[in-house]
Amino acid sequence: MTIAHGLTLFEVGRTFAQAVRDEPAVKSLWASAHRDYFELWLVTAPVDADTERRLYGLIELLFEAFPDARIRLHVINREAFEDFELTSIVPRGAENIPLRSS
Repeated sequence: MTIAHGLTLFEVGRTFAQAVRDEPAVKSLWASAHRDYFELWLVTAPVDADTERRLYGLIELLFEAFPDARIRLHVINREAFEDFELTSIVPRGAENIPLRSS
């Protein structure tokens, strides 16, 4: 899906995947596009609060790369979930963004 200025979900997702791909705690990245914003879900292994805050801070890279885009990031820290069920957190229709090139 394309939103403002021809920006696509693929571009936003790929850019963020490049920023987080070497983070050891990161397990997967999901994304969806809405009428006027993009939404990302970054799934991690259990991490401490400092690591979670640092991961949230990486959204600044997207704001720099796409200054006109509205982007929401959710860090899904498995530490916070007793019974982790991805489908109850990430909405249906969100796309899995590969973290590494095949």
